[in-house]
Amino acid sequence: MYKFPEQKPEELQKELENILPKGSISINLFERINNDIHPYPDEIEKDKLPYMVVTPSSTQEVSELMKYANSKKIPVFSRGAGTSLTGASRYHYK
Repeated sequence: MYKFPEQKPEELQKELENILPKGSISINLFERINNDIHPYPDEIEKDKLPYMVVTPSSTQEVSELMKYANSKKIPVFSRGAGTSLTGASRYHYK
């Protein structure tokens, strides 16, 4: 089972704002649902929603984000445009 970081989402968001533009980080429930792996509301599992949604816009931002996540031992699950039907970006955390 995936474990969320120990930090509160608001604290983590503030730290990430030192790396990424403010508008590229969201802990909003709607954004988290919108970026879940399933397109159908009845398939959403609340305990498996993304902890937050981050949308870096350059390779430099991706690099800085990954360095930060690695230093904090925060798992990162990438998602592209979300054009597949279902489950393509499902995480497998061990």
